[in-house]
Amino acid sequence: SEIEVLKGIADDLFRDGELNYAKKLYNVYVSKISKKDISNEELKNLAESFLKENKTDLAVSLYDVYLEKLTKDQQHKKNIIKEMLEVAEKFIHTGWQEGSDPFYAEKLYDKLESLYKNEALDAISLYKRAYNLERIKEYESCFNAYLLLANYPDYQDKDRIYFRLGIFSAYVFGKIEQASDFFSKVVNKFKQSKDYLNSLYNLGLLNHWQGNLEKAKEFYNIILESTKEIKEKPEIVSLAEYRIKELEESKEIEYNLRMFLDVALKKEKKHDHVKLELF
Repeated sequence: SEIEVLKGIADDLFRDGELNYAKKLYNVYVSKISKKDISNEELKNLAESFLKENKTDLAVSLYDVYLEKLTKDQQHKKNIIKEMLEVAEKFIHTGWQEGSDPFYAEKLYDKLESLYKNEALDAISLYKRAYNLERIKEYESCFNAYLLLANYPDYQDKDRIYFRLGIFSAYVFGKIEQASDFFSKVVNKFKQSKDYLNSLYNLGLLNHWQGNLEKAKEFYNIILESTKEIKEKPEIVSLAEYRIKELEESKEIEYNLRMFLDVALKKEKKHDHVKLELF
């Protein structure tokens, strides 16, 4: 058919590295496909095949056509939500893989939210969205997503969420009191958490920077006391020991760290976000 011939020419151009010409033909191909009497399943399969071939732009265009057709039938809301989430998750950043188009994934999450409000995302999907937002440096939206997740009654990893909210509050938005509240939640409620020591250290660091030296030393010492029976000490112990040494010798916080804290904490908060180094 004419459509397949068009696709074949575009494929040849793509293989030969003529990406701009290939893209133009692929766009024509998508336009013609969208007007053709083609089933949703065929559209979905086409989009998936292009994604596997690393033709991300084309896959996105076809997924848009597929999802647009799908959302016209609002009688099957659960299926629409399921399909849109599955498509979004093909493009997101994860902890082990770079997303092929994380901004497209966020576009789909945003559409789901506008269509179905709180019904759209369960806790796991909300975490995936929040982490994707974090990776694309959409920090305000990311913070709001993590905050929403912290209020999910059944979510299991609230310690990790409180810790991340503390990091963002302090080092992205410069809100020290709010950050301290989040770190304190980890310290007071989740003593077995892997973020327990990190939260203590950050509480110490914030007080250290503010000049509350006795309070800072108290937090650092809790780290040492909590790990005294551990043979292989985590790195955070060495950092706490170094901070205590600075306090006992009446020295300033080490220069590079001091500069980071000065930039991060002296503003509430411009949008020239500093690079986060404390996760």
